Amino acid sequence: MTSNVSPLINNTLQPMSFAGKGTDAFGFRLSPSPEAASAEKDTEQTAQELQQLTELRERERDVRMHEQAHFAAGGEHVRGGMHLEIQKGPKGALYAVGGKVNLDTSPVPDDPTVMAEKAQTVRQAAMAPAEPSPEDRNVAAEAAAMEAQARMAIQLHTHTEGNGAAPSVQQDARQSSRTARVQTQRAVLRYTEQEFPSPGSGFSARA
Repeated sequence: MTSNVSPLINNTLQPMSFAGKGTDAFGFRLSPSPEAASAEKDTEQTAQELQQLTELRERERDVRMHEQAHFAAGGEHVRGGMHLEIQKGPKGALYAVGGKVNLDTSPVPDDPTVMAEKAQTVRQAAMAPAEPSPEDRNVAAEAAAMEAQARMAIQLHTHTEGNGAAPSVQQDARQSSRTARVQTQRAVLRYTEQEFPSPGSGFSARA
């Protein structure tokens, strides 16, 4: 008998590969899509910008409060208002990141009273902010010393005039006054050279 059995058909399943660029063997993407990558990058940039904006806003607030304290305490001796150092933020807005306040400390010649008053103003203005900087404290210390010397000159001058002192003694009083004035101008000059001091130290004076 003739056998009509047909040969078996090979129906063995072959693995199908869906692998492509950026996918695994099952077609799952191994890396973010271009759209997702762009969105992640935008999110990262936005977070950095927000952090920078926050820091700039806080910095500006501190600078303005610091300089305003110097300005208010300087009173009539302030010259030119507040001078601010400006920086552009990530969105184009401008922020104050440093500054200074100029004071006129030039005394009336041979007048220790004016010298003492202006030295006192410099001292008070330097220490006016809630958190004076090291530079502020240095200026205040120098101003206090100059104020003390000027007041000593006042006392010496008053004493010599009241007792009819000899011209040489009166000359010593005038010399003491001039010495205080010169010391004031030198200290002021050293501080004025720091046009925009380190953060939080924005104060300067000029003769």
